[in-house]
Amino acid sequence: MEPAQHAWETLSNSMRLYAEASVSFNRLFAVDPEEAINNLDRAFESKLEAFHTLYDVTKKIAGFDYFGYGDTSLLIVLRNALHHRDHSLFVSWNKAMHMNGGLVKMAGAAFLLANYGGVATGTSNYFLLLKDFSKRLEHASIRDPEKLRALWDEDLSFVSIASHGAQRRYPQDQIYVNVIPVFICAVARVAKWLASKELVPLGFDGKTYATHFARTEIPRLKQPTFAELRLPYPPGS
Repeated sequence: MEPAQHAWETLSNSMRLYAEASVSFNRLFAVDPEEAINNLDRAFESKLEAFHTLYDVTKKIAGFDYFGYGDTSLLIVLRNALHHRDHSLFVSWNKAMHMNGGLVKMAGAAFLLANYGGVATGTSNYFLLLKDFSKRLEHASIRDPEKLRALWDEDLSFVSIASHGAQRRYPQDQIYVNVIPVFICAVARVAKWLASKELVPLGFDGKTYATHFARTEIPRLKQPTFAELRLPYPPGS
């Protein structure tokens, strides 16, 4: 289990660094928006990379199927998409709105922001376009895309979120979903499984997060919540 121990420690380090970037986001954004957004984006990608490393070193251990759950499978697919970047998908809300003139281009538009009730995320949110996940399933690298689509629709309520948006006439490029609750569920699920395999965590971060997630009940992402955000028009327009 030594590779798994090191992989879990790296994932734990990455989660702490993301939390620190999230906490400092607003302060840094007020001074340098581009740096704040890039710091958070890279910290999020680092978490995905670390999760994928853990997947790589544990996927052959009996007793857990990463592609048998909506949350864990989504993180792997999302990591691979961001790692290879042969597309224009999965641009964070912050980058889409605050860089390259997004706020001006989309002035007056209403956005549907989907979240999940019953999942404690603190102040951390990381919104991505819902339609990008469906689009990624069309990529040649994806195995059994219909199985994944059904898992995400059921486990992550993607079909409910899309239906809610369609009923309220939101364009598909204006429906976002917070993926932090998905990440929390996935890590909790893997942590509990590794604890059952008697993984001994390494380092302060590794031990702290192992204890936390082993005690965390895996929430069911069956209660999507919705908020509308309408972008203001520029002054004087």
